[in-house]
Amino acid sequence: MIEKFFDLPTFGLESDQKNKMLLDVLNRLTLHHSENCYDYKLIVKGLFNNSQEAHEIADLPYLPVNIFKTQQLKSIKHEDIYKTMKSSGTSGNGNSQIILDKFTSNLQAKALRKTISSIFGENRSP
Repeated sequence: MIEKFFDLPTFGLESDQKNKMLLDVLNRLTLHHSENCYDYKLIVKGLFNNSQEAHEIADLPYLPVNIFKTQQLKSIKHEDIYKTMKSSGTSGNGNSQIILDKFTSNLQAKALRKTISSIFGENRSP
């Protein structure tokens, strides 16, 4: 689903086209996380009237970032945990935890490489 973005120019899409594609992917991710993370499903149900499909990006369910400091939300099985990213950010009130499987970790690395190489080029710098 999200892999299709790697075939597109990093900064080459018009805003309307980008928003339409992004909305489709984010709606699918909302559904995926609702089906695979009970706590996320409760949040969406309680705060967003069980909204499963947004018609605009602004209508997507969102979470306050501090929730990742107090809750361990994950949409994967425990045995599929590949990496737990931790960050204290700027508030200093504990670490946020983001749980990743290997596939998602690889997607993040690929996206970072694509973005950096589109700015600095493909060749390695000294």
